[in-house]
Amino acid sequence: MVYARELQQGLFSTASMRDKFRAVSRQWHRLLEFQDSEEGGVMAAIRRKRAPYDTEREHNQMQRFRRLQQVDIAGQLRQMMGPSATFRGQQEAVIRAIIRGESPIIQVAGTGEGKSMSFLLPAYCANDNGGTTIVIVPLISLRDDLHGRCEKSEIGTYIWNSREGHQMAPIVFVTPESAVTKGFSDFVNRLQARSALDRVVIDECHTMLDSTHRFRPQMMELGQVLNEWGVQKVFLTAALPPSEVERFCEVVKLPVNRVKIYRSRTSRSNIRYRVIEVQPTPPRHQHQDNNSQQAGPEEEAEDIQTVKTVRDWLHQHNNGRVIVYA
Repeated sequence: MVYARELQQGLFSTASMRDKFRAVSRQWHRLLEFQDSEEGGVMAAIRRKRAPYDTEREHNQMQRFRRLQQVDIAGQLRQMMGPSATFRGQQEAVIRAIIRGESPIIQVAGTGEGKSMSFLLPAYCANDNGGTTIVIVPLISLRDDLHGRCEKSEIGTYIWNSREGHQMAPIVFVTPESAVTKGFSDFVNRLQARSALDRVVIDECHTMLDSTHRFRPQMMELGQVLNEWGVQKVFLTAALPPSEVERFCEVVKLPVNRVKIYRSRTSRSNIRYRVIEVQPTPPRHQHQDNNSQQAGPEEEAEDIQTVKTVRDWLHQHNNGRVIVYA
C-alpha cells in the first residue's frame, strides 16, 4: 500500500526516516492481513526509481525552507522597514509559524496592525531563492496598495493577467475570480512541477462568508481549489469573530481541529459608538402651508440634537472632524 501526502507534509523528513516508517507500515499490513506488501504495494513503490529531476526539485524546495528557518527575521524586518522596526502584536509568532510550515493558519488582527507582513517578510527573506507565494486579494485597491509596498521593499511581484505572459515571481497577486479559472490552475501546476509554490495567502478572507450564488459566486469554489493545491494556507482578516470561525472553516473546507488561530485585539481605540435617544419637540409653527415641506417634530428634534452633539464634540477636540451620515 502506498500513501499519498500533501507537498507540505513531511517536508524535512530524511530518507532513513521514511525507510523506518515504511518498514513499520509493512508490519501493520501483515498484522491486519492486507494484501501482501511484497506484491506490487510498498515494495513496488520502492523498486520504482524516481526521476532525477523530481528528487532535485524537492531537494531545492527543502533547502529553501531550511534556509528560511535559519534567517534572523528580526534583522530582516529592520533591513526591510528601517533600523527602528520591531514586531507588533502577534506578527512574530505568525511569521515563525509560517516559516515552520504550519497549516492552515488564520490570523485575526485589527486594521493597520500589519497582517500583510506575514507574507511580505517571508517573501523578502527568500526573494532570490525561487519560491512563490500566491496572494488572493478580493479588492483591486488593496491589491494595488500591496503591490506598491512590494515594489518599495524591492520584492518581486506579478499581478495575474490571463491575457499576458505568465511570469514567475516571489509574490503573485490574483483575484478570487481568477484563482478558480483553468488558466490559473495551469499556472499553479507549472509552479508545483518546479516545486516552486511555497504557500497561498487569502487576504480579507472574511469576504468568503459574503459570497452567494448571485454575489461573487466564484468565491464559493475557492475552498475546494485551495485544498487541491495542497500547499500551506494562510488566512488574514480583521473581521472574523470566534462565533464565525466554525462557519468559516465549513465554507473554506478546513478541518476545525487542525486550524492554528492567532488572534489579536481588533477594536479601535480611536473609534467610539454611542446611542443618543432623542425626544420629539413641540412643533415651532402652529400654522403650516399644505404645500410646504417642513420637518416634523421627530426630524426637527434629531436635527437639533445632532447639531448640539457635533458642536460639543468639536469644542472638546479642536483638531477633530465630524461626518454625519443621514
